[in-house]
Amino acid sequence: MRDARGFCHRHSWGLVRRGAAFGAAIVMRDVVRTLQRTLADARFRNMPLLSLTRVQETLDAQQPRSSTAEAVAALGPQTPCPVCVFEGDVEGALVANFLENLQREGGLLPAYRASDGFCLSYVRQILARVSGEAAFQMIVEAQQAIWTRLEQQLSELIRKSDYRYGDEAVGRRAPPGCVRLPP
Repeated sequence: MRDARGFCHRHSWGLVRRGAAFGAAIVMRDVVRTLQRTLADARFRNMPLLSLTRVQETLDAQQPRSSTAEAVAALGPQTPCPVCVFEGDVEGALVANFLENLQREGGLLPAYRASDGFCLSYVRQILARVSGEAAFQMIVEAQQAIWTRLEQQLSELIRKSDYRYGDEAVGRRAPPGCVRLPP
């Protein structure tokens, strides 16, 4: 936790919103103490006034100054957010499980085809792990069909937004997100 400098922004807010103020306070106090020590050890490095580095820094206002770059780097995360790491591990296991069960008899392919599909992030993760051409083709064909349905739904929504069709009811189906498998 200390090396990660706490949780990432998204997961920090997740803690606060879940009412875990006491536990979050204990953890974050420790992180703040680490940051205090890190900042106390930080040093400003004098750079020659007429150096190439100083000229480049003047041209790029977003770049940390060489004189403070070590302090900036030391205050930043030294390792990824532990929740992000855990989340990645879980997602990896779920993607592996999906691929393992895709082609089996009674597997996930029919449910996947009938679903709203995966979000783009998961499509990329799944395709990154596919090792066989048959599985690749199944996933691509299923996701293409899903995105075709989505495109049709979006086109219909756009059409119904035209004032000439304003009296037509807009469908009830929510925009697709990630796969929602039937119970």
